[in-house]
Amino acid sequence: MPLIPKGTARIDARDGAYAAALLSDTGGLTQFGGFIETLLPGSASSTLHWHEKEDEMVHVLTGTVTLFASEAQTPMYPGDTACFKAAPPSGIACATIAILRPATWSSVRGPGTTT
Repeated sequence: MPLIPKGTARIDARDGAYAAALLSDTGGLTQFGGFIETLLPGSASSTLHWHEKEDEMVHVLTGTVTLFASEAQTPMYPGDTACFKAAPPSGIACATIAILRPATWSSVRGPGTTT
């Protein structure tokens, strides 16, 4: 069991507004992805999308985000969790966007996860 001490996970950072601690990648896992992602206000974690072969779960740790799922917009706060079953392209599309203050959440996806 590889231990990943705080601050030692591989980091994926983009545009200075997004960073992800790639916990599962750092630990050598291949069956699912586990990440801690941080966004600054006004930035997006992704575009509207879906996963055909993997479930996804997002759990907000800090801050406030708005979850866009198809046509709906839902605020999420620390302790809130959203779960998405794998679905074909006609399924629910989702993305999260931080709007009020910096936000951090954990994300778990798999199997077949790509970072």
